[in-house]
Amino acid sequence: MADNGVAVYRYDKRNLAHSKEMLLNPKYTVKEEYLLGLKLVLEELKKMTEIDSNQIIIMGHSQAGYLIPYFEKNLNNVHGYIALGAPFDPMPEALLNKDDPALHANYVASIKSNGPAQSNNTRLPQKMLLIYGGRDIQVPAQEMEKWRLAGSTDPQRNWTFSVFPKLNHLAIAGEGVASVANYNKAGNVPYEVILKMASFILY
Repeated sequence: MADNGVAVYRYDKRNLAHSKEMLLNPKYTVKEEYLLGLKLVLEELKKMTEIDSNQIIIMGHSQAGYLIPYFEKNLNNVHGYIALGAPFDPMPEALLNKDDPALHANYVASIKSNGPAQSNNTRLPQKMLLIYGGRDIQVPAQEMEKWRLAGSTDPQRNWTFSVFPKLNHLAIAGEGVASVANYNKAGNVPYEVILKMASFILY
């Protein structure tokens, strides 16, 4: 992305470094998992003179992509979004880890009430790129059609949809039948996907 003129700020969700304190807290919701960190990131980016604060794009993978309407409702001055392997329906069974301690009632309720299926038209962003993998066994490309239908309610909405047949859920290319075991194989996001995102951000 940097080679194509795009600055990228990557960070880990809070529950990676503070999983015990956060995931076992019965008041823990998507606000603590995503929103508070995103607000801090946006504040920091807007202090950087080399960053165009009017052109900030948020990319969310999987569940974070699903929560884009929630981000749009609660964040200011975001120019657009990239959703990578984002489900449309709340908590698809393939994404659930039943041994995850975060799956208490408040957390699950916050997920189910803040996705695209629950959003009214004003909470859906105007500019968005949605990318899906043809070998994604967790969030199949059919979810894209549900997003497309939701976006069609506003003809002014600038949504772009792309399917890359060889990508799995981690946006790594492969061949043959995909499986969860593929996640243990190291790989990189293909350059054509990087170019697609860079083009969407810059143009």
